[in-house]
Amino acid sequence: MPSQVQLRRGTTAQNAAFTGASGELSVNTTSNSLRVHNGSTAGGFELARADMSNVGIGTTITVSTVNATNGAITSLNVGYTTSTNLNVTGITSISGVSANSGIVTSTTTTGIVTYYGDTSNTFSARWTVTASVPNNFNFVGTGFTQSTADPILYLARGLTYQFVNNSGTGGEIIIKSGFSTNASLTYNDGVIGNGTTNSTITFTVPYNAPNTLYYMSNTNTGMGNTIVVFPNLYT
Repeated sequence: MPSQVQLRRGTTAQNAAFTGASGELSVNTTSNSLRVHNGSTAGGFELARADMSNVGIGTTITVSTVNATNGAITSLNVGYTTSTNLNVTGITSISGVSANSGIVTSTTTTGIVTYYGDTSNTFSARWTVTASVPNNFNFVGTGFTQSTADPILYLARGLTYQFVNNSGTGGEIIIKSGFSTNASLTYNDGVIGNGTTNSTITFTVPYNAPNTLYYMSNTNTGMGNTIVVFPNLYT
């Protein structure tokens, strides 16, 4: 008849109160798991089950990069406020991202069905702008499938837009109420970074903005075009 080997065993509470000899194993009958002892630590150290059902990571985890691809994770509670390297392919819901520290750079956004959080600091469009000084600005980004020289822009009232300006010397972007170098025509309402180069300009379009604005370079007046603001306000 084969021999049987039985280990010390007991509930979670009983295991927690037991200090086993160095290298001794005990059985936790509550979680059906093993504990290994070192001769001095009460309760020893619980080993993970194959299905990881007795393993927890606590309430706080610091994550610098999250990669969840091909549906490997379908719901993600981020739980941290900086997520510049968040790759969310296959994620169907996101929670726990706060304010404008949320998804700053999302390298892949395919598969996001529902986003929970503060979207007041998100952008409706973002363009990267370079320049062929002194001739034109070149736009790449939302609405442009290829680099486009001095396009007409269509901006909606109440929404926020971002110009990532990499135009260099002579390629400052300034938003104005008239296509002129006249400084009095500079339009600053809702604009952060107006008239800067190699920087980012953010424009939240006021509800009372005029129907037509302009973006241009004050240094090279041939660079720029019209900003059509919609819906049209009767004047």
